[in-house]
Amino acid sequence: MSGKSQQLIARGLEGSNPLAFLASLGLFRTLHRMYPEKNVKMHWEVVNCAWRPVYSGIDYSSREELMVYLHDKLLETQFVLSEKLGDSLKITPDDFRCYAHEGLHFQDTDKLPFAVAFGSEAKGRELIQTQLCFLNGTGHQYFIRTIENLIKVATTDQLNKAIFEQWMYDDTGKNISLRWDPIDDRRYALRWSDPSTEDIRTEIGANRLAIEALPLFPVIPGMRYCLTTGFSRRKNEIWFTWPVWEVPINIPVCRTLLAMKHLQNEEPLLENLQEIGVVEVFRSQRISVGLFKYTNFTPACSM
Repeated sequence: MSGKSQQLIARGLEGSNPLAFLASLGLFRTLHRMYPEKNVKMHWEVVNCAWRPVYSGIDYSSREELMVYLHDKLLETQFVLSEKLGDSLKITPDDFRCYAHEGLHFQDTDKLPFAVAFGSEAKGRELIQTQLCFLNGTGHQYFIRTIENLIKVATTDQLNKAIFEQWMYDDTGKNISLRWDPIDDRRYALRWSDPSTEDIRTEIGANRLAIEALPLFPVIPGMRYCLTTGFSRRKNEIWFTWPVWEVPINIPVCRTLLAMKHLQNEEPLLENLQEIGVVEVFRSQRISVGLFKYTNFTPACSM
């Protein structure tokens, strides 16, 4: 360690892409855990014609050293998972309560935030899942199983290229994508070849980092239905809205910002948001497509 606080610009992460935004927050939250004694902050700057996250208050001697430390810290997330969650969160409220109580019993400070992010047992006979659960078994893709696999397979090199390099989508395999990138919409009609015969192509490092953003988007019981932070419903449509800000903020402030009601207005008033440092707002629709209802984000639009 150098002993001096430094800035880190993540040139591979772009604020207008929902997966990259979630990966940016996942990196932010992990850096906060890596340097608990420092006031790690994050803001956005335009670099190479796109919004890129900038982190301050971290201490590292070299990028290689930082990536090794980051990789080791990310491995700790394996301990928040449990067989009680099933493969894709299709579990009973009682099973979910048992999972959440494990965190209370063992005072696991990370399991509890993930429990709140995975869903709510407040209504119905099944767990109400987070709106970020895009994998429910369609095409043999499962949410928790994919998270487990990403924790196991993500390498230091894959984290490095997702954070600092232009995305080439050159990682291939199965159970390696959470489908949070609009490019994951692989409908046959939009492609030259049959996607069902091809391996998934994605950025494993970005998907791995994005997992760590989940605790920033808790599921909250409402009057009519449960709400996932950052999401809104309009008629039969579900939208994900997120801000980009130019003032450095810490994790508690970030958590408050993501939950702001103004962001979910049909037309957010940027003039009001600019007073708190927000410079742009993006929105993607959560859609289900095809006979088997694959879930995807649409490309984001600026509000």
